[in-house]
Amino acid sequence: MKPSPDPDLQRLPSAGQPWPESPTVREPADSDWARHGHLVTDPGEPTDPAEGTASWRVAVWSWWTGPRAAVVRAVEDNLQRLAGTYALLVPLTLAHVLLLQPGAAPATPPPEWLWKQQLVSAHAAMAVLSAVLGIGLWLLLRYLPGGNLNVKRVFELLACATGLGFALLVVAIDQRVTPNITPFLVACLLAATLLRLRPGMGLLLYGVAGAGFWWGMELSQANPQLRLSNQVNGLTVVSIGWLVSVSLWQQRLKVDRLLAELRSSRDHLQQQQRRLRQLAVRDALTRTWNRSEFRRLAERELALGQRHLHDTSLILLDLDRFKHINDAWGHPVGDAVLVAAANVLREGVRGSDEVGRLGGEEFVVLLPQTSLDAAQALAERLRQQLEALQCPPVDVAITASFGVACLPGWPRLPLADAFERLYSAADSALYGAKRKGRNQVEVAAPVVPN
Repeated sequence: MKPSPDPDLQRLPSAGQPWPESPTVREPADSDWARHGHLVTDPGEPTDPAEGTASWRVAVWSWWTGPRAAVVRAVEDNLQRLAGTYALLVPLTLAHVLLLQPGAAPATPPPEWLWKQQLVSAHAAMAVLSAVLGIGLWLLLRYLPGGNLNVKRVFELLACATGLGFALLVVAIDQRVTPNITPFLVACLLAATLLRLRPGMGLLLYGVAGAGFWWGMELSQANPQLRLSNQVNGLTVVSIGWLVSVSLWQQRLKVDRLLAELRSSRDHLQQQQRRLRQLAVRDALTRTWNRSEFRRLAERELALGQRHLHDTSLILLDLDRFKHINDAWGHPVGDAVLVAAANVLREGVRGSDEVGRLGGEEFVVLLPQTSLDAAQALAERLRQQLEALQCPPVDVAITASFGVACLPGWPRLPLADAFERLYSAADSALYGAKRKGRNQVEVAAPVVPN
């Protein structure tokens, strides 16, 4: 495994090559300075007036329409609220139809009778229209939950326009008997508080509603003074409704931003927690299990082995003459050798096996449900793979001495005692391999209780 060269050293010229010319440094121009007197270093900060105008237009458009993600959520929420509104509006309008029945038509209908008759017709039409829109909305939410956003926005606009139009019609009919404009006031405030209207959409709706109200008063209110008073009050109502809708929309955006920040903070915290957990159980250099985590995993496997009467084997290995590698080529090269050796061990064992680093150049491999002969064969294969490992600039063979031990599953031992017996047996076998000349596998006698 070849260590990565230092990028700073790569930029230096080789022997006999000229040094690179220094880059030309441009003096800051007047346009490079912000109006507060500091040099503009942010490449995203506009310095051209045309670019600043474009950014201003983008900001205004973004405020006018809203971020797309926020618009999508608002449309979905509005449709859900409209579904509940229609479920309440249909029986409410039908109740008005029953309560406002004018009775039999007289020969010369008085204004009160005509007023009731027109209100009954308006509420009956609104009940039918609400039922149709409610069924259409139910079908849209049930069968097209992720449907086209434009279709949902058109439906949302149609529903809002229908509600405000109905309120306009009721107020125009009421002018026969009273100058009251309460239904229009209630509809404007209800639309502003119940729905999350974007500023552009709200201005369109309330603008059209205000113009319709002005025109409706011209047609329905004969008294000039009352007509003008209602028209002024109607414009005030639509203005207040739009301002309320804008305020609530900005509050929604603020809440969305806070929620996004909370989610980002939560994800970052979870990522840090996962990283801390990894640091707590992994060796920082080789990414194998550290000593404490390896022991915990080993005791768990020993418990399973005792429960199911399975053999559990342990391979302990130590890189031969590793100090010579550190002294001859330096510790960074020695670290690269350790990483390469850990990779050989990880790639050479099963997915159920565990590899750990005990410290220095000493590694350990846990082999659940593995007999002593199988563990010895694996250790010999790993020894050969390490011996064939190439880690330039190291020009000597990388070898290791192995100690192999096995604990049968039938002895009922405390887990701490069982691990100590297994580890001690493998450690004794490892030092036996060192004494016999290194680069070999030594097998300990089966570990049995006294």
